[in-house]
Amino acid sequence: MNCKNCGALLNPSDKFCQNCGKVVEGPVDQMNTTTNMGATFTNVNADPSMAMPSAGNGPETVQPLQQAQPINQNYSMATNQNPKNNNILIIIMGVVIVILLVIIVVFALNTNKTDTTKKTEEGKTTTQPTTTQVSNTTNYVAGDYTYAIPNEYTVETEGDVIKMYDDEKAIWLEALAGYSLSMLSLDEVKTNLESLGITVLESKKQTYNGVEMMIFGGEYAGDKHLLAYANIDNGILYAEIININGEFDYDALENEVATMAKSAKYKASSNSIATNNVLDKLEKIIKNKKKN
Repeated sequence: MNCKNCGALLNPSDKFCQNCGKVVEGPVDQMNTTTNMGATFTNVNADPSMAMPSAGNGPETVQPLQQAQPINQNYSMATNQNPKNNNILIIIMGVVIVILLVIIVVFALNTNKTDTTKKTEEGKTTTQPTTTQVSNTTNYVAGDYTYAIPNEYTVETEGDVIKMYDDEKAIWLEALAGYSLSMLSLDEVKTNLESLGITVLESKKQTYNGVEMMIFGGEYAGDKHLLAYANIDNGILYAEIININGEFDYDALENEVATMAKSAKYKASSNSIATNNVLDKLEKIIKNKKKN
């Protein structure tokens, strides 16, 4: 302890300061003091490192320092970590987990598909759907030919003749086996038709729907008739069209007559070529038509 008047060091038993003679106020604390190189240290908890020397020239009392608090090592380690690094690490781990889950799901699906395929190959028979084609034509036989006639028509067969009717027109068909259009000319046929009382208004050769035809537009008994001769399998198809509106129906030549000419199949057991004159045959056909 030091004297409060002059600051001199006091002994524990001193009642008066030996330097200035002042009465020592209060008991002297029992403290362990040492002097080192002109500076006085106060021993706090017997640890000299916990005290600091006084800055004065004379002997001064060194104030005790507060006892140091123990360092929390866990807190120190936590505060040294970078939060950004932690976030990046968490994101990377999440991505890796997602990728692993996707791989597992894909593998499971492929395994299931493979097992199903094996089962099908081992014991199951797969049935392929069958497509049923519904025909819009019906085959009719007349004379030596078979024709595919559209189902929209009412059909009558009589010997070598096929008669077809719908709400707009009537079509009359007959085939001559063993002939071809190369045996005829426009002028010869026109003259032949006029001899039968048919007024020929127009005549031409034209191909309809891939079928070569010889066409005549004429009038008979006040009605307009469209007459056509077409090449078919081993013969000539004669077609006569009467339209209820009184006009020449060239669409019927393109669609119905050409289609039936393509479908006509010669089926006679003998393929003998006719020797009679083709014009005589055509005249006979038309005469029979007029009688009906």
